[in-house]
Amino acid sequence: ASMTDEVGNLVLGNNYKQTQALSLAARKAYERAAEYKRLMSDLEGRGKLDRAIEYLPTEEQLTERASSGKGLTRPELSVLISYSKIDLKEALL
Repeated sequence: ASMTDEVGNLVLGNNYKQTQALSLAARKAYERAAEYKRLMSDLEGRGKLDRAIEYLPTEEQLTERASSGKGLTRPELSVLISYSKIDLKEALL
């Protein structure tokens, strides 16, 4: 049972850190809009991401949001973080 408890605690800790990372990303979504735009373009250019399938905004939509002081939404950031983690894992393997 102690190994089960340890695994459970590790999973909960990881979930907390992921939620915290998403909250920090959301807080800076507008300030980092250009970085997220470049990341999406890079992933898309390498065939790793399809914005339409993932319901991520187009370049034009991102420009419109920036002009109104808005960035990516939490769900959009969550998708982008997931793809970033997948890309990083593939690069390491």
